[in-house]
Amino acid sequence: MAKGYLKMVLELVSLLGGAENINFVTHCATRLRVDVKDSKLVHKDKIANLESVANVSQTEDGKCNIVTDQDKLEEVFSELKQTLDRKK
Repeated sequence: MAKGYLKMVLELVSLLGGAENINFVTHCATRLRVDVKDSKLVHKDKIANLESVANVSQTEDGKCNIVTDQDKLEEVFSELKQTLDRKK
């Protein structure tokens, strides 16, 4: 389990506008890919300051790309997915 990232993930969800603002989450080899309903609710600058976050980019169509440490990406994604599933 990725419990070591729960605090970071809970903060990330909040900075993404809450679980209700997140349509879906996926990832590639280098980043989390988060589709949000309202991109105005995303606090990009604060997300960039989270531990393990190297960079954040956001598109106007509601996509947020969050670059994390590659060795932690899978665990952060797993914890994020579990957290979102519990909030539904």
